[in-house]
Amino acid sequence: MRLAKGALFLGIVAPEIILDCTRQLSRTSGGFGFYDFCYALGAPADEAQPLLDAMVNAGYVRDNQAASPRYEPTKEFARLNLATVGNGLTRQQAKALLRRVIGKALEINANSAKYGGIEVSTLAVFGSYLSDAEVLSDLDLGFETRIISEEHHRKAIGEAMSSGRLFSRKGPVDKVPGILACRNKHVSLHSMAELKKLGTQFVVVLENGKPGSALNETPTDPPMAA
Repeated sequence: MRLAKGALFLGIVAPEIILDCTRQLSRTSGGFGFYDFCYALGAPADEAQPLLDAMVNAGYVRDNQAASPRYEPTKEFARLNLATVGNGLTRQQAKALLRRVIGKALEINANSAKYGGIEVSTLAVFGSYLSDAEVLSDLDLGFETRIISEEHHRKAIGEAMSSGRLFSRKGPVDKVPGILACRNKHVSLHSMAELKKLGTQFVVVLENGKPGSALNETPTDPPMAA
């Protein structure tokens, strides 16, 4: 998820301010009260109330008047915490970028020995790509890897540990997000475990290491992780 640079979040506050606010609130569990929100936002009550009301109406926060604390973050609030700030992508640019990422995943899978004995088993798209918006925030993707050659994986781990270079010390799995991102700042990658924990809808575009026609299917609404 990417918030548009220069555009006010919910028409009220700069995106950098709301991200700082939500990340402060996420450090505590079990929801938050109104004055907790004011403190995190750094604004007086009369300025904070319209924003909090707008976040409730937009589905980022659940208002449970009978509970204490009163306000409960939703899965959309959790997604907001992962957001970045920048310029968006056109629908055409996002489709082309997704094809590049899938192509990179297939390249990894076709050259497992070169990439440390692993393959990208799952790749899923979520977020604004699944909306009908013509300008997207960014390309949100979930991915999962698996080891298909223990021999090549052990060799790659050994080489990484013996190298003096910082990037090379990363194991094969750790390098995958950087490779899949195609050096593009608009690609936002998350593990499938993280994606399922968010409970947001997604569409699988690579399954068992192979692409399919899943982009034409209904998005999956996964169960919340235990």
